[in-house]
This record gives sequence, structure tokens and C-alpha cells, in this order.
Amino acid sequence: MAPTIPAGSVVFASQRVASVEPGDVVVIRGRTALIVHRVLHTAKVAGRDLVYHRGDLEGGIGVAALESVVGHVVTIVEPEPAPVPAVSDLDPPFRRRFSLARLRCRLDALCRVVAHAIGLDRIGILRRLGRIVSSRLL
Repeated sequence: MAPTIPAGSVVFASQRVASVEPGDVVVIRGRTALIVHRVLHTAKVAGRDLVYHRGDLEGGIGVAALESVVGHVVTIVEPEPAPVPAVSDLDPPFRRRFSLARLRCRLDALCRVVAHAIGLDRIGILRRLGRIVSSRLL
């Protein structure tokens, strides 16, 4: 989340997340560690709530189930406590990256919904092709 949240900072997060919105900074339970990222987009695909997320610097976009979200970041403890900046408070290049990444996430979510609706997500080779396209897109 650097430069928004410097590396090594301590964050306090709320517990029990019922929902998240684009722009929220959240803690996500990753495979091996907790991750602090900003929510880009949310989607419901095949009955599952998905959260697209990424840090504020360049990098890949992650997709996680809503139940993997541990909480919303409420306070950043650096040398001095600081509020969590909203997307509108970010520098223009970061806001532009956020908007473009959010657009890519919305397109990916739409493709997943359509593929599920017409049954393409059940066909192994198409599922694999979808993952490849998704990884290139995101």
C-alpha cells in the first residue's frame, strides 16, 4: 500500500466485514499472510461474492472471496497516527490508475457472470482459457 501506507506501518482494522465498497482499504487473509489493499470492485459470480483488490502502487490485481476480508483499515500507526486516505485524496496518477484498474475489474467480473450464465464455466478447457485471459487482463 506504499506510499499511502509506508512499509512496516501498523494498521488497526475493524472486525466482521458484511460488505465492502470500491475505495475501501481492507485487510485480506492471503495464502500465507495478511494483505492490506484497496478494494477496486465487487461482484457476485456463481453465488459467490468476489472482491477485486490491489495496492496503491503498480502491481497485479487480486481476486478474493468476501469471506477472506478480515476487516476495514480504520487507523494507520506510523510515527504518528494518520487517517486512511480516500481515493479522492490520492494524487492524480494514483486516482487514474485506480479508475483504470477498476474498469478492468468490472470487465472481468462481467465476463465471469456471462460465462457462468451460459454454462461456459463448467467446461474445463474454457475455464482454463478464462483464467489465462483474466490473468493477462488483470
